[in-house]
Amino acid sequence: MASTEASQPSQPDPAPGQPGAEVETPASPGVSDTLAALREAAAAKDAPSATIKALVGALVGQGDADSLREAERLMSTLQGRPDVSERWLSLTRAALAEAAGADAEVETHARAALAATLDALPVEVGTCHVSDDLGGVDARESISFRPDDYVSVALQARCFGVAARPDGRWDYRLELSARLLDEQGKAVSGFAPPAAEYRPGFASCAPLDHPGDRWTWFVFFIEQRLPMDLKAGNYVLEITLKDRTGKERLGDVSRRLDLRVR
Repeated sequence: MASTEASQPSQPDPAPGQPGAEVETPASPGVSDTLAALREAAAAKDAPSATIKALVGALVGQGDADSLREAERLMSTLQGRPDVSERWLSLTRAALAEAAGADAEVETHARAALAATLDALPVEVGTCHVSDDLGGVDARESISFRPDDYVSVALQARCFGVAARPDGRWDYRLELSARLLDEQGKAVSGFAPPAAEYRPGFASCAPLDHPGDRWTWFVFFIEQRLPMDLKAGNYVLEITLKDRTGKERLGDVSRRLDLRVR
């Protein structure tokens, strides 16, 4: 039976050697790690305007001279893009001018602008791997199993929706589910892991200290035993992550992995 530790915290901890769903939550990545991740994403070929705008907002929030010069340079690359409005450019130039005075209020607004930009980005899925080791992760995209084997899936995701908490930290709510499809594209009825839920207060999930922390890659696990009577052949494991906090249609993402049963 699949682990439901993330969605049902009242259940006892899994026995030694049994898989347990968990999310890797950075202790406190902070703004510096967010900037590093945004710089890497913005440097990619054909980086979307929303990513560059997010980096500009973070740099304005830093407020130091080097960050502001970098923000100005990035803004020049955005001019003329059809998805970048003149209003955004004007407001950001004004924020740049005021931030030179290290105005704390401007920094607060800049951080809020970064959060709003991240809200407008779709959830991003990174690597997705399967393994037949209990909780282990195999770097191969496809791996062979036998009937009654455990299947463990690790999925990376970032840039999910967040909601402010009264204590100044940030909540999120994500659901991870999986289904197994045969060669005709039909779901295997004997493979139905319950959706694992990730939100603060469940298992090892903790609130975020800053909305920009969600740009860090988070890793989600889901496990399920294959049916004992599963026939040999090729299958597709479809993993779906649903963001329940503010992303709406941008919050449903999925990945498919090849799986062979021998």
